[in-house]
Parts: sequence; C-alpha cells; structure tokens
Amino acid sequence: AMGYVWNTNKPDRPNYGIIEPQFVFVSPDGLSDWVSVRNNPVIKYDRLFKSRDYDYYVNSPAYAKNPDGSLARYQGKWVVAVVNFDGKDSHIQTLLSSDGLTWDERTTLWSGTETKTPPGSGDPGEQWVNSFIHNPDDGKWYLFYHGGGNKHSSSKPGTRTIGLAIGDSPKSMLPWDGEFRDGKYITQGPNVLRDAAGWLMVYGRGSRDGDGLWLARSSDLKHWSTSGVVIDGYVSISELVALVQGDTVEWRIYGWKDHRECIFTSTVPRVK
Repeated sequence: AMGYVWNTNKPDRPNYGIIEPQFVFVSPDGLSDWVSVRNNPVIKYDRLFKSRDYDYYVNSPAYAKNPDGSLARYQGKWVVAVVNFDGKDSHIQTLLSSDGLTWDERTTLWSGTETKTPPGSGDPGEQWVNSFIHNPDDGKWYLFYHGGGNKHSSSKPGTRTIGLAIGDSPKSMLPWDGEFRDGKYITQGPNVLRDAAGWLMVYGRGSRDGDGLWLARSSDLKHWSTSGVVIDGYVSISELVALVQGDTVEWRIYGWKDHRECIFTSTVPRVK
C-alpha cells in the first residue's frame, strides 16, 4: 500500500504549511499489522516545480492496474501516477519502478498551468489522479482524475467532475475530450475495475459533507451512467480491491468514514 504522511512547517498552524511525501506500508493480509518499509519515503516532491506556497506535496498515488485489479507493468516495470501540487497548480506525473520502492523514472504528462484546463477539473489548475487502468482489449492506458479546489464555481453541484486521460503508453497520455458528471458535487475518486457485468466505478459525491460512495457503469471506460449508492454518509475512498477466493469475490474499499480510517468489505458469489 502506498500512502502519505503529513508534515507541517508551522506547528502553531497544523493545517497550513503541509508537505506530503509518499510512503509504502506492508501488511500480511491487507487488513492489519501495517508496517513502514525501510526505504521510506519512496517518492518525494519534485523540486523542479519550485513550490510557490507553504503547501506543496506529492499526493494522490494511482497504481497502474489490469482490469482484474492486479498491478500492471510497462517495459518490465511497475507504474504509478502522482500529483505534484505546488500550492496553486497540479503537475501530473507517471513514475516507473523495478521493485516498487525506487521510483526514479519520472514523466510529466500535463500541468494545471496550461492554457486549456482539462475536462474533469474544478478550479483551474487542480486535478487529482485516482485510478490508472491498462486495458489489454485495446492496449491503451486510462488515467482517471477529478477536479479540486474550493473557490469560484467548483463548490456548486455539477461543476466538479471526473476526467479521463488516454494514451498508448503511461508516458504519453492526454486528457480525453469528455467527462463524467451526475449533477452533484463530486468529492472523491473514481476507482475503476472490471467485473462480470463490465467496468465498475466507485466515486464520492454530494454536498460539502458528502452523501456517500456511488457506483457507475460503463462498457468502454469512456461513457458512464450512475447505478446507485453503495455506502451512505460522510465517506471517502482511496482504493478499491477485488480478491478472488475460489467461488467468491471479496470486495474491499479502503477509505475514511466519519474522519476515521476504515476498510469496508463485502463477499459475494463469483460470476464466471
């Protein structure tokens, strides 16, 4: 599991001056006894962007996955997408690693400072990556992201949406000219995997306080339709996992509910 640790430059202002590098943690079962690996932090902020504010961090890691949720590889290496935020703009990057600990090949895909703000954005300049899919059906890579920011119109229903970038490799991806919206204020996600019914998206939406995690369905990864709520209340998602165990599938959602870290699980019959 990859996550972040908050660091602050101003002890008297704990919510300001935040620096967030990325750490790797290991667990025997994915449920408990998580420990930090020796090489941490494994990804640090890219100083090429010269932070223009107190808040700067590398965040929102999205491991590249195959449709079944297993980790995807490119040229024999693992792939992860991250956001380097300089206090005002997001800079979307992909990184490659041969061992999951040393991420030393960086490619900048696009930045929030570009003239044309990509579809799927909230305030100009902010995008947060969430799910990265390698689709063997067409050989393409799909990177999902959502808009950020709390200013201007992004806090109004329908104005913060989910965008998609598509590329022939994880090093050359461009925002697709389309986005997913369901008429609400999208707050989290999405996380995307494929099951027996097609492509499944889990995302957070609602008001400022949120109204749960929702599902959407697609047959082509581009066009989505909302299909209902999976968890009510103030809840967010960081990772969606499907574990096949014989004739059943255990779905796990790693996230937060009521400001506490949680793991939601559901075991259902496997559809073959």
